Amino acid sequence: MLSSDQVVLCACHGRIADRLPLLEICRFLKAMAPDIEVVVEDDLCQRDMLRHLVEEGGSRLRVVAACSRLRPSLYFWQGVGGLPLNPYATRIVDLLEEVAALYDEGEAVERVKLLLWSQMKRASEFKGISQHNLTLRVSPPDDKVTRREFLTAALPRYEVIPCIEPSKCMGGDKCRLCLDRCPLQAISVEGDVLTIDASVCSGCGVCVAVCPRQAVSYPTFSFEELDKEMEALLATEGISLEPRIIALTCRTCLPTPGDGEGDRLRYPSNILPLEIPCLAMASPWLMLRAFDMGAQGLALICGEDKCRSGLGGIVWRDNIRFIQAILGCWGIEAERIRLFEATDSNQLDIGRELSQFDREIAGLGPTPLRAVDHTLVAIEGLRLPALIKEMDKMLARSTEGAISTGTVPFGKVTLDATRCTGCGLCAQNCPTDALRIASSDDRVEFQLLFLHGSCVACGACVNVCPEGCLGLERILELDKIGAGALELFHDVIVKCRRCGEPVAPKSMIDRLRSRLRGAGKRLGDQLELCPACKAGALSSRAARISSGTGVTVASMDSAACAGAGRERTQ
Repeated sequence: MLSSDQVVLCACHGRIADRLPLLEICRFLKAMAPDIEVVVEDDLCQRDMLRHLVEEGGSRLRVVAACSRLRPSLYFWQGVGGLPLNPYATRIVDLLEEVAALYDEGEAVERVKLLLWSQMKRASEFKGISQHNLTLRVSPPDDKVTRREFLTAALPRYEVIPCIEPSKCMGGDKCRLCLDRCPLQAISVEGDVLTIDASVCSGCGVCVAVCPRQAVSYPTFSFEELDKEMEALLATEGISLEPRIIALTCRTCLPTPGDGEGDRLRYPSNILPLEIPCLAMASPWLMLRAFDMGAQGLALICGEDKCRSGLGGIVWRDNIRFIQAILGCWGIEAERIRLFEATDSNQLDIGRELSQFDREIAGLGPTPLRAVDHTLVAIEGLRLPALIKEMDKMLARSTEGAISTGTVPFGKVTLDATRCTGCGLCAQNCPTDALRIASSDDRVEFQLLFLHGSCVACGACVNVCPEGCLGLERILELDKIGAGALELFHDVIVKCRRCGEPVAPKSMIDRLRSRLRGAGKRLGDQLELCPACKAGALSSRAARISSGTGVTVASMDSAACAGAGRERTQ
């Protein structure tokens, strides 16, 4: 947090101040971040008070704790135009909703402390927003709305969506993971550049979850912001709420609460929501990260059959099954993760199911990860294999075994060495560098290496292999994560018999020679020449022919020319 950042708590005419000790909460926040400013105001939902607050705080305003009327997308953006406030940099915590819940005083205070601290941490990771991340929506409500929301429900508003950063993206020629996984086909490729169509994108975030290079920017929902919020929700200093459970909640498909107070989804005090745009962003990394940070349970909550992206429960369940299998290898119970699907009519039932889930988690006791420090986030590269490796190290267990349950985001490549020519197309087209070409220092030997932890099972290598010698299986072999690369293919490099420069793997030369013989072609000496020497040899022959001292054009070695052309193509 910056020293100029400001947090504002609203007394709300006593409706909040009478239920929560705001001064105690202020002291807690100051203890956690001594350099910030924490103030208590009143009537923040009134336009004049809000304008005064924004004029005073401006861009320093990071968290406002009041009521739902201060939602930045509806009120700040439209009602305070021209003032120095970025609504996307300011987080809102609905304290009025919290005091309406039936928590005892101690639970309510500790829960509010965590909710406020988590939003402060999340806001500290906000890096700004570009015009490519904003799209204007004019969308009437799909269902019933509250009386308060009726007048503003159909107004045009800006929504934040992901965008692709070209400087980080590998381009459509090598990586199409986001394009292939987008459920609305909102991503297109022109030339080598991938772009997101703002008019089609629903903001589900699946592109963020699958990109291996962190090339998709999603302000307000970046993994850095979510990571900091989760870390704060699981903070233990001065907080006794246990067992601590994280609830990943869908922002767009959960049922809208009605006017009454009885039909709202109520969380047990120690189940803390972390909002994401869609459960498509509940990647295996994010779910596993919750346990790494000390969560004792993980709930995923979505609206049944209301996913704007057309995805559904089967996707979430497959991801959950995969994480359960990994936890099982570490001796951590699969029951610690559960999916809850809410409807307009079953929110009270979901609340009771969450309470039952809470009791079951308490009965299991703490996980071994609760007692150790969480790992550092990998800044570059694939985050999931790095997290699995570090968690395995923290648990001090030599884990073996293979996981093929659910949607496994890892692959194992196999190769038929009798058919491989070492052309290297598989490595050239691998978006995560799981397949790599290596050669000895003297460039005498050729190796095709496979790194299991980097394989995301995209199948690009299999699709591009001209010999059809590659196979792919969706599987995670835990003992291979963090281990050295596996050699799939080894060969010697044929060197040019004139200049000594590398020409191609011996397997490729032998395959070309065999095919030419099978076609009944005469073989020349061209296959073991580098391109430069090959061109020189052809030029010399042409010169001799034109001078009448060499062979005729018709007698030139057409087989050698064909072989040279094939080599250049490879």
